[in-house]
Amino acid sequence: MGALLERWKTVEKTLRRAAKKITPDRVHDARVAIRRMDALLELLKSVAPARAAAKLRKRLCKPLQRLGPVRDLHVQAEALAALSAEYPQMDGVIARHARQEKKAVRDAREYAESLRIKRLRKRWRAVVEEVGLQLANARQDRHRAFAIAALDQSFARVSECRRAISSTDLGSIHRMRVAFKRFRYKAEVLQPLLRRAGPRLMSAMQSFQTRMGEVNDLHVLVGTITALRGKDARLGPVLDELNRGLMLAADGFVREADEVYRFWRTDFVPERAVRVEESP
Repeated sequence: MGALLERWKTVEKTLRRAAKKITPDRVHDARVAIRRMDALLELLKSVAPARAAAKLRKRLCKPLQRLGPVRDLHVQAEALAALSAEYPQMDGVIARHARQEKKAVRDAREYAESLRIKRLRKRWRAVVEEVGLQLANARQDRHRAFAIAALDQSFARVSECRRAISSTDLGSIHRMRVAFKRFRYKAEVLQPLLRRAGPRLMSAMQSFQTRMGEVNDLHVLVGTITALRGKDARLGPVLDELNRGLMLAADGFVREADEVYRFWRTDFVPERAVRVEESP
């Protein structure tokens, strides 16, 4: 229950900061906080199924989606600015992209200002009450076992994505990234229950996720320039260079993708956390 409280505090704090002023960093912090809360609520579903938790997860999806374009467009704007030093013909694309980013910031500001955080807090309190009642009537060892099983199931999804990954199917890298992100946030919640899963391993997980994110960002950037170029043939060399870099990045990640298996091993789990005895 302590984790539920701490994660809600972070969600509320970051959403209020975003409502005061929309910046890429504030939007990023709010979206990460929401994803971490969602991971915790998904874990709780395996331990203490609660209708209130499902409703809160649904409510939190909207700010996650509505605030997303600001961060994505900002990352693209930085990449476009770096490219313009080498390719002056990027000016037209940059100007059109800047108009998109300005509109996204305006839309996000209007949404954040209209967001009723008190209603979200009411949903969160309902989760606390419902989950609290269920946990009070169950054994702690069963809680741990079910939570660990949910984490194991989450990694099974990551492993499935790893088997399907291909450098010629960039969507497969994105799907693995999404699955791994969900696994990582759940592992953070359960870290106190795991052996040999200290800060160093958590940091390695973040680095692994970042490498997939870099491939995805480059893929999205190529799509953005393609969409904004119109009939400007001068951008052909730019796209050729980016596509070469994208293929190299994708190939490099796929060659090292088996590193993912270091992030979940059976010896991470203490024996007492995997035994689920029948209730007397």
